[in-house]
Amino acid sequence: MTANGENRGAIILAGGQSRRMRRDKALLPIGGQTLIERLTGQLAGHFAEILISTQDPGLFDFLPFRVVVDEGKGSGPIMGLLSGLKAASYPVNFVIGGDIPDIDLTFISELAARAAASDIVVPVISPGKYEPLFAFYHKNVVSHIEDLLRQGEKQIIKLFALCRTTYVPFRNSGWYFNLNTPDDYRAYLEKIGLPNTAP
Repeated sequence: MTANGENRGAIILAGGQSRRMRRDKALLPIGGQTLIERLTGQLAGHFAEILISTQDPGLFDFLPFRVVVDEGKGSGPIMGLLSGLKAASYPVNFVIGGDIPDIDLTFISELAARAAASDIVVPVISPGKYEPLFAFYHKNVVSHIEDLLRQGEKQIIKLFALCRTTYVPFRNSGWYFNLNTPDDYRAYLEKIGLPNTAP
């Protein structure tokens, strides 16, 4: 990323239970490193801070990044988003799921360029379909998240109507993978030409 990365942070949400993968997605081996090492390696140097939001504080002790423990369990990614934003040192943060192995820095820069005038900048895949875990969030959305949680609402997309949200068409030229299942993992390894280590 090239646009003012020095005053923005990145938050990796790695608190999921990985039920469909049947093992922790962030620790999947990819070419001699874990998925989260692959991801942080791509983010490092482009953001002033990298945080890892998780429910297991000891899981990522091997990484040189600050770990934020989710404030509560059972609320899904929105709790990781809340915990990460509250802990963040910078007002604007790129939030990404811990099961996304590759990023496109040019596209992230495109999103970042809209962040100064928005509370949220989120990619849109098709009408009504978003990528809320590949988006920029301002810390001032924290109170809205807390309101949603008090109401029992756990969907991040419910936040969009409450904030100044900018929607950007999702440009995916084949780089984007979301590793939710063993089949996703196998397909990704095949795409990048690595041996299949999926269960």
